[in-house]
Amino acid sequence: MKRYNKLVWLGMLIVFLEVLAIQWYTYKFFRRYSYYEYQESMLEQILSIVLILCIVAIILQAITVFVMFKYPKSAMALAYVSTFFTLPMGFVFFVGFLFTREKFAYRELVEFDNDEQDKLEIKLLFNTSKLMSLGVLFAVLGVVLVLLGIGMGTLLLSLGILNIIHAKRLKNVVSLGLQGEELVITPSLYSATYRIPVKNVHVLKDNKRIMKLCLSMSDSYENSTLQKAQFAGDSVSTALDVIMITLTRKAIKN
Repeated sequence: MKRYNKLVWLGMLIVFLEVLAIQWYTYKFFRRYSYYEYQESMLEQILSIVLILCIVAIILQAITVFVMFKYPKSAMALAYVSTFFTLPMGFVFFVGFLFTREKFAYRELVEFDNDEQDKLEIKLLFNTSKLMSLGVLFAVLGVVLVLLGIGMGTLLLSLGILNIIHAKRLKNVVSLGLQGEELVITPSLYSATYRIPVKNVHVLKDNKRIMKLCLSMSDSYENSTLQKAQFAGDSVSTALDVIMITLTRKAIKN
């Protein structure tokens, strides 16, 4: 149970409560009456469809939990589908799934203590101000669209809240750093910060926008794509050049 992020269980609980709420509402306002207006009939049909989707989503979420560690790719597909069926409520489960997935994927690496970041020779933090700005923008647009009755508003609002949470969680967290023969990296917005020997890091792609790295572990590997716009710190371009030179030099030696 400890291997799963708490948001996984919270997300499943939310969808389950949504099912109970629909059942209660349908019984209270429809089932006890033999006649109701056309609009009420349409509402009942819509709620029936939503109820079916929520039940299917709960089943898919349960399967996702069981196969998450053994069949991660299949679990990802199931998580996508169940989330799509239950937006925006299902977003909670999906975020919990991503946190759980990332923790399992990098389980072999040693976590980096961000209180020790002053010991790093090079460090680049997250540009949380950009995340916060995007979060606020999405949230405001989402609220406006919700008030206008446009369904896309709930998705934008969810994305906005998620970006704001990321901005707070990743404040003063090392995104990429270097200490001796080790690279310090936060592979994604949903992962912790880890140490990995430079010799186990391979550059797959490097351009003006992104840096794609392959992190090799004893029995697996993970690709991490870092957006260069996410970096903040002193002389970002210079720091990136030094890190790239270090990584490519080690690759040549190996």
